[in-house]
Amino acid sequence: MRYQGTGTEGRARAASTDGVQTAALLMFSAGVICLRFLPVAPSILLSIALAVCAGIAWRWLRLPPAWTWLLPAWLAGLAWAVAVGAAVMADRLPESLEKRDLVVTGSVEGRIQHHDRGGRFDFRVQEGWLGTEPVHVPEKIRLSAYDPALLPDTATPWQLVVRLKRPRSIVNPGAAFLYETWLFQARFGATGYVVGASPNTGADGPLPFWQRRLESLRVGFAAYLSEKLSSRNAAVLAALSVGVRDDLDDADWTLLRDTGTVHLVAISGLHIGLVAGLAAFLGGWCWRRSAWLCQRLPSPLAAALVSAVAGTVYAALADFTLPTRRALLMLLVAVSAVLLSRTAAPMRLLAVVLAVVLAMDPLAPFGSSFWLSFVAVGVLVIMGLAVARQVVDAASPGIRATLVVGGWIRAQAWLFAGMAPILLLAFHQVSLVAPLANLVAVPLVGMLVVPMALIALLCWALDILAPAAWLLHVSAILLDLAWWLLDHLVALPWAVHLAAPKPAFIALALVGLATCACGPALPSRGLGLLLMVSMLLFRPAPPDPGNLDLDLLDTGQGLSVVIRTHRHVLVYDTGASWGSGYDLGEIAVLPHLRGLGVRRLDMLLLSHADNDHIGGAGAVISGLPVERILTSDTGHERAPPGSRSCYQGQAWEWDRVQFSMLWPPADAPYRGNDSSCVLLVRSESGSVLLTGDIEAPVERRLLVQYGDELAVDVLMAPHHGSKTSSSRAFLRRTRPRVALVSSGYRNRFGHPHPAVAERYHRLGIPLINTASEGAIEVRLRHDRTRLAGARDAAGFWVAQGIEDFHALNLRTSRSGERMLESAAPLPTPQFP
Repeated sequence: MRYQGTGTEGRARAASTDGVQTAALLMFSAGVICLRFLPVAPSILLSIALAVCAGIAWRWLRLPPAWTWLLPAWLAGLAWAVAVGAAVMADRLPESLEKRDLVVTGSVEGRIQHHDRGGRFDFRVQEGWLGTEPVHVPEKIRLSAYDPALLPDTATPWQLVVRLKRPRSIVNPGAAFLYETWLFQARFGATGYVVGASPNTGADGPLPFWQRRLESLRVGFAAYLSEKLSSRNAAVLAALSVGVRDDLDDADWTLLRDTGTVHLVAISGLHIGLVAGLAAFLGGWCWRRSAWLCQRLPSPLAAALVSAVAGTVYAALADFTLPTRRALLMLLVAVSAVLLSRTAAPMRLLAVVLAVVLAMDPLAPFGSSFWLSFVAVGVLVIMGLAVARQVVDAASPGIRATLVVGGWIRAQAWLFAGMAPILLLAFHQVSLVAPLANLVAVPLVGMLVVPMALIALLCWALDILAPAAWLLHVSAILLDLAWWLLDHLVALPWAVHLAAPKPAFIALALVGLATCACGPALPSRGLGLLLMVSMLLFRPAPPDPGNLDLDLLDTGQGLSVVIRTHRHVLVYDTGASWGSGYDLGEIAVLPHLRGLGVRRLDMLLLSHADNDHIGGAGAVISGLPVERILTSDTGHERAPPGSRSCYQGQAWEWDRVQFSMLWPPADAPYRGNDSSCVLLVRSESGSVLLTGDIEAPVERRLLVQYGDELAVDVLMAPHHGSKTSSSRAFLRRTRPRVALVSSGYRNRFGHPHPAVAERYHRLGIPLINTASEGAIEVRLRHDRTRLAGARDAAGFWVAQGIEDFHALNLRTSRSGERMLESAAPLPTPQFP
């Protein structure tokens, strides 16, 4: 753009124009980000209305000069995001096609993730049929194959027989990861599994040559690494060089997460920037060696082109994952500025990149990696500018080196401060040793290991194996040093801080961060630090003595209940775990406990040894100290070490809340479901009966032994509502105000059984199911009982629950006839 005027006037106009354009770009980005917080589901009509408003605001409204572009840009960004969100929501599997045998044709997209029972992959659908009738199947679906013979390959089109369901996942309050959000962000319209597979010989030819070649390169180099190096180092180098991250085990992921170094094994902005920078330096150096080349193209432009090509190839090796695509876009925007001879300020360039990224992927703000990437880049840009100014003014090389090292140390501190709020909000934990770990590991891995791994990859691809082996050997030595450092750092007792602050505390912490970042211009740095520390110290308030909190977690076709009194916490069952790494103790139970600020468990009560009740116990015990473990069969192979037996007659009191074990008898042999530990909890504000998987015969025994003492406010429906439990006599005697059932969405057992659900309905007992409501919160207070479902608090992209909790809370309000004072006192707790 040419500016009228000369000298100071022209520079002022240029600066003013650049400022308005930068503000407009930021407003467009803000409009896109608003989709993440939209209270209603987006629609095409809303998008059109917003676009019309943007046009009116720009063309006809008489806005002040500063608003001429800002309001239209914000409306345009929101309109674009709403249009994309509405299209993704519309491209979901119709409910009528769920769990039906569908025939789909298409091809595998990306890599296949292999596991012991088969694998998982993404499938791009071309056509779909129900029998011989064409039906609408979402364009992008996520499939699992539980037989390796049913896994397609990535080289040819395929025809699959699949059973699908709409995007659905477990939903728990404060969960660190919500699978439904990830499915929406990645634009999946359904998930399911393969029933049959065959090559689609009638379709067009195979996938592009470059895609097949890259996949062959990834698989072959990963296998070569496995032959030459230890499994740990081979997995890291495969992740760094070709984006294969499947071989890192859970212990390594936990170590990387607890030291804040997970980004080191992801091909992201850091590594693409390093590769592009190295390529630019080498390309420019080689180009300047030839006068003929420099006459035809200046070396800075040649270096920029070489860096763009190197970054694109490296991103292709990572299969163009979402973080990689964002990093590549940043690089290409920067290279475009160089090629067009535009001298833009770094912050303006960052605004351009942000707007371009959000324009190409409006759903990016639904993932934490988007926020972490731009916060990290923003902090590094600000710190880099400050250090650059100091280095330019430095008097000697020694001072310059000192300033660079000091700037790198300060950058790590500011990165920790900037990313801590996002990490606590997304993952409920922050690594306090991350600044020190990254201070050493980033240069070690990024500047030494990554270049050597890529050169080794190039040598291997050219069949020059001796240099490749030597480079990998040196890389392994450096990685061993990095592992040694991380192992020692994570062993520190204060290495990881667990907390789950409310969004309001996160906002206050960000205000405190901004206050500290303003420097001496604001004298209230102490207040800023206080606001940031308050985020780390936040803990939800426990119930008062005599009150009771119960959380029935969403564990699919399993069970896990968290009971909290004023000072104590009991976990009843932990959900299931499977050999593929899906452990509900790790995924659901631990994040919820950390969100409550729990540092130790007073009791872990495992009703019986079925996997869906005890499978996650190992993860819970590893994640938190447990004072006492009870279960119905201590000799079972699944029973945790150190567990003791639960038996009829055990009783104890916590914070004016009494607990009594009603089943099984102390001398009874283990009988599976019917040996479940049955726990009665009585507080001054209400009572709860946890029944495990008992069936009708045990229900009759309990009626004979306890009679009217079984009357409770909240009943956990026995055995997930199976037809062999919840007998009419048992429900009439317990007379619950509300019954809860834990089951999976469209589970293969049909729980709760329709006849059982009808029985609850005829007796006037509300039956609330985690399959439809997500996790269920029950708050027993002296004056009221409050219930809530986790899906009601989730966003528009999460399937909503069907229960009217407002009406239910009015219906189950306290009347006072079941207070603890009317119950006989329980004996002092006695444990073997």
